[in-house]
Amino acid sequence: MDLELRSPISDDTAVLDCNGSIAAGESGRLFRTKVANLLHQHSRVIVDLSLIDYIDSSGLGILVSLYSTARCAGSTLQYRNLTTPVDYSRSSRASNSSNWFHKQAS
Repeated sequence: MDLELRSPISDDTAVLDCNGSIAAGESGRLFRTKVANLLHQHSRVIVDLSLIDYIDSSGLGILVSLYSTARCAGSTLQYRNLTTPVDYSRSSRASNSSNWFHKQAS
């Protein structure tokens, strides 16, 4: 799913409503650019993640790195409704890698 972003603004606070996924590639670049632009234009940015259905490791890295962008811009950044579950399950590939490592270490 593509990423949809809407940002209603009141006073000097921008609220960014997100819908879709934040991942490596275009959606991640779009998200980072939009939030960074808002941080340079407003003293407070609130990002509502309630409709985000997927975040990969690159997306998590983007969320974290935007805090330093906010600090440099003299703004505050707040994430709301981070409800995307993180599921760790071993795939057959991960299991095979694990077996390979144990064999090599022996």
